[in-house]
Formats: sequence, structure tokens, C-alpha cells
Amino acid sequence: MGLRNALLGDFNLLHIRRDIGALWENFLIMERYKKMNNADAKKKQYFWRSYTGAEIDYIENNPLAAFEFKYSGTTTSQGADVFAQTYDVHPRVINKDSLDVFIF
Repeated sequence: MGLRNALLGDFNLLHIRRDIGALWENFLIMERYKKMNNADAKKKQYFWRSYTGAEIDYIENNPLAAFEFKYSGTTTSQGADVFAQTYDVHPRVINKDSLDVFIF
């Protein structure tokens, strides 16, 4: 993340960055990966997108779990509704307030 920001020359505060969603998503995925690696968890990580473009930010198997990342807010997307209807698994929103559940 630091190298990316250095290459872009963007060290602005989070609340004025246009790429906060991408930074948040990257942070969560990397921290989750570290958590699972340290715990020697045998889970696969996926990104999901339907043929119509609906998507979910993060999927794990064993058991199947879906997550949507929102830096702020708690509403799920259309992709979450499509995923829930297709797989009978309701995606959970991970934001600043639920961060501890996902990475700790």
C-alpha cells in the first residue's frame, strides 16, 4: 500500500481520497490473509461476479461465507442480493465498526 501511494504521489488524508474504497478492500483482504495464514486455516479465497455484473468483494469456503467491504455505510449491494438468492448465503458487510470480526 505504501509503495502504491508513493508511486501515485498520494498521501492525502483518508476522508479526501477518491480511492478509499480500493484501499479499504486491499487492507481487509491482506489482513484476513495474514490471519488465516497464521492460524493455518485451510480456506480458499475468492471474488465473485455474475454474468450480469453483480459482484461480492470476498468469498471464503469451508463453510461458504460472503463479505462486502464498505469503508462507511452498512447497506449491501445488488450483488449481495443476487448472491444470497443464488447460494442461500447472505453476505455480511464489513466496515469500520465490524472490522474486528473480520480480521481479529
